[in-house]
Amino acid sequence: MSRLWGVVVAMPVLATGVATGLATVPAVSAPVATCSPAAGPAVAVAAVPAPFELLLADGTRVRIAGIGLAAAGEGNAFSEVTLRALVAPGPVRLGAGLPRLDRYGRRVTRVATATGADVGERLVAAGAALVGPSPFTEAEGPCRARLLAAEASARAAGAGLWADGTFTVDAADDPLLEARAGRYALVEGRIAGVGKAGRTRYLNFGRRWSLDFTATIAESDGAWPRGWGIGPTALDGTRVRVRGWLEADDGGLVRLGRPEDLERQGGLAQR
Repeated sequence: MSRLWGVVVAMPVLATGVATGLATVPAVSAPVATCSPAAGPAVAVAAVPAPFELLLADGTRVRIAGIGLAAAGEGNAFSEVTLRALVAPGPVRLGAGLPRLDRYGRRVTRVATATGADVGERLVAAGAALVGPSPFTEAEGPCRARLLAAEASARAAGAGLWADGTFTVDAADDPLLEARAGRYALVEGRIAGVGKAGRTRYLNFGRRWSLDFTATIAESDGAWPRGWGIGPTALDGTRVRVRGWLEADDGGLVRLGRPEDLERQGGLAQR
């Protein structure tokens, strides 16, 4: 039976083809908000010192926004080689806006090749990166939707690090899931119940909430956060895929920070 997955967001996004343990779903067209290419001044690249990092000729260190690896050291070589091939032909352009620096002093931004291709999107499509955990700003949400589409295509095709198991989609009922804590994980399963304690909503993937995998969503002022596009009661019993850093807590825990971290079976959920 065909299954569609959609990101639970209020803005229009693309429902994409994905490979799951249940079915492979062809891509379907839907309106996608515009993602403008990075269009800053052209700058030369001096080196690729690490996955998703560029050293520019003027000494600026750049961390490509919105992408990452499942765990430090896993897939580094493939990701670096792929990035070098993308930026080798010529200068790159950085995203507009005020510089945003990470704790290492790197400018976190989108990057485009001399021909206008989004470098992060190309890396994800090649299976050399996952979407997240490096955040986008709210204004760059449509670009994150494009990254999610590229990731779905790479997953379905078994591209790059999806082919050798470096990138995986874990089952929420996998008894070994918690043992993989410390990784940036994609976890798929059915929500068995939705609870609340204080300002936190708990998406429980089993009836033994102290033993089974859980995802959480922090509420603002005690109310369901805006922008998620669907209320908590509608998630009860729904099959979903979540993404985030996996913590070793009562069967495994992922804290969802943005609507795009939750994909819902059955298409798009919108307000």
